[in-house]
Amino acid sequence: MGKTKRIYLFNESHLPDEGWLQMCFTCDTITGGLLFFRADQVSGRLVEYHVHLCSRCRRSVETSRAAYLGLVADSTEVIGAL
Repeated sequence: MGKTKRIYLFNESHLPDEGWLQMCFTCDTITGGLLFFRADQVSGRLVEYHVHLCSRCRRSVETSRAAYLGLVADSTEVIGAL
């Protein structure tokens, strides 16, 4: 198996795409926080998807079923469009 490819999901902003600080996927706060979302096998290669989430949104996703399901739906939609 080849190298693992990591794809980071975040909202577009003025920040450089390759930087470790990005806009929170949910609320547009600048954050360095990441949440592993899922991994897939694509053409024999492991692809990991990570979502940039600020601490407030991460806490919300961890404690609220509605917030969690919203994150799953939005992330899955973005991944499907890649």
